[in-house]
This record gives sequence, structure tokens and C-alpha cells, in this order.
Amino acid sequence: MDKEGNILEYLAIRYNVTDHIQAINYAYTDNLTGIANRNKFEEVIAYEFKQVKRYNYPLSLAILDIDHFKTFNDNFGHLIGDEVLVALAQSVKRYVRETDLFARWGGEEFVILLKNTDVERSVKVLEKFRVLIENIEHERAGSITASFGLTQYKEGDTLDSILQRADDALYQAKDAGRNCIRSII
Repeated sequence: MDKEGNILEYLAIRYNVTDHIQAINYAYTDNLTGIANRNKFEEVIAYEFKQVKRYNYPLSLAILDIDHFKTFNDNFGHLIGDEVLVALAQSVKRYVRETDLFARWGGEEFVILLKNTDVERSVKVLEKFRVLIENIEHERAGSITASFGLTQYKEGDTLDSILQRADDALYQAKDAGRNCIRSII
């Protein structure tokens, strides 16, 4: 009651913040590999494009594709294929800088956004990832390799244009025999 004797009514709202945070994490996390998903990547790259335009720092993008992934699925089944995806994702995730983004693009393709890193430096970083992946030994599927296509943001780029260059570079890596890095600027 207030000073005049009126009954005051209150509405209590209970909100579980944990459920909300889990929903956000689910929306931005690939449920198989536990890394960022395409939604998260698209949100982050849109933000980074704005930052690059404002502060003029280099931004590189790599697409990596597991070599002969269809063979893993065909020879060992999709569960083993999933294990290969998880093994690669978890291995690379441990070594990606906190400022960069490693995300599953789809299927056996992943993207790495390298902030404040030009193509020359990115090649060195990706070479470490290439060797790391090459040294993964799955108990049933054996060794894993990946090909990398790399590009760098240039003025006027859109998500589609930068992805197309990275994808073109990826096809160059595949054509060069796989398990290598190719770049197009």
C-alpha cells in the first residue's frame, strides 16, 4: 500500500538469461563441429568490411576444403566423414588467433577471416594450418589434407566478390594437386 492506503500492484517478470545466451550460441555455432557457423561468419565479415573501410587495415579471407572428402563418406560412411570434419575443425580452432574467425561454411568447406593480415602474412599462417591438418591421422579414415584459396579485401568488395576470388583460388589449389595454398588478389 502507498501512503494514501491504495493497494499497489507489481508485475514480476522472471527471465532466464542463460536460455537466451544458449539460443544465441546455437544460432551462431555449427552444431556438428562446435565452431562458428555461416550466420556468424556473414555477420562478422559485414562488420569487418565497415572497419576496413574506416581504418584501412588489411583483411584476408581463406576458404579451405577437405581434399577428397567424398571418399571418406563413400568408403567409411557419413559418421566417419563427420568425425573427420570435427577432427579438422577442433585442430584448427586451437590455433586460430582470438581476433580472427574460423567458421564452417558448409559441407566440407571452412572459412578463415584473418583480420589485420595481408595476403603475404596469411600464406604463412595458412601454411601452418595446412601442415597441422596434414598431420591429423584419423584411426579409420587415415590422413587428411586440405586445399586453401586465399584473397584479400580490396576497395569495393562485397561478400560475393571476395568469396568468388577465394573460391577461384581454391580451385587453383585443387588443380595444382591439392594440399596447397593458392591466392588471388
